[in-house]
Amino acid sequence: DDATLPCHLSPKRSAVAMDIRWFKGADCICEYQNGQVREGKDYEGRVSLFTHELKEGNLSLMLRNVQELDNGVYKCKVTHGKDKVESDQNSLCVKVTVHAYADDEVTLPCYLSPPISAVPMEIRWFKGTDCICVYQNGQVNEGNGFQGKVCLFNHKLEKGNVSLMLRNVQESDDGEYKCEVTCQKCKMESNGVSLHVSEFKLVSSYSDLDMPDKFYGDDVTLSCHLFPQMSAVAMEIRWFKEAECICVCQNGQVNEGNGYESRVSLYTKELEDGNVSLLLRNVQESDDGKYTCEVTQRKDKV
Repeated sequence: DDATLPCHLSPKRSAVAMDIRWFKGADCICEYQNGQVREGKDYEGRVSLFTHELKEGNLSLMLRNVQELDNGVYKCKVTHGKDKVESDQNSLCVKVTVHAYADDEVTLPCYLSPPISAVPMEIRWFKGTDCICVYQNGQVNEGNGFQGKVCLFNHKLEKGNVSLMLRNVQESDDGEYKCEVTCQKCKMESNGVSLHVSEFKLVSSYSDLDMPDKFYGDDVTLSCHLFPQMSAVAMEIRWFKEAECICVCQNGQVNEGNGYESRVSLYTKELEDGNVSLLLRNVQESDDGKYTCEVTQRKDKV
């Protein structure tokens, strides 16, 4: 997502002729001078000012494609002749959501900023209020129910990487996770990571249909299956050509989209085995395009 860090001159006056600098910590990430905007290192294409609103005193910063590493304290400094003013601090907190499938191995990201060594620190990961992993004095201890499931990247602690590896995730692992780091007199806590585990994923052999002329008039199957194999009978299945829904299976009923009557169907007898493939009859040149399948079961959509 994009984020706007607000800042305005008061009383309102034009900032067009002023020098404007935005900082994250001690690093200058965006500078406006003599009508030109310069982006800081590692912020190319990610930061900008609302230059058309400078005449109204709007000094706000636009930060694009916000990531967890953008967490921190930001401030704006403005210089005009001999005058220099500094904004109050803006804190940016980024919440991360990690999506995974059952049996996957996932990383819940967390980093120290600036990137200092976490080797001598104490690191604790929590799911809700339960401590699931502790690193202390070079040793890692796993919480109840998480033995063999969690670990840290010990070889990356030197660079401030305190991320958690979670193995063989299941739906029961859904939830809110956070990291707490303690060193000497200070204690730091992450904003938290949301983990969403889907029970299944779709496996497709292809999604782009580009038929040679000699196959026009034939029937084709767009292959798609649930993995791991499970029944799709109670699921909602939708097939799309580009953005247009051409086939829906819901509550055991199959409905065809406009222009696809009697031309599309599912293998309803094979839904029990997780086969959600689409049969497209009497293929024509106009059928060339990108097809996607969407399956929904309760909270899961893939």
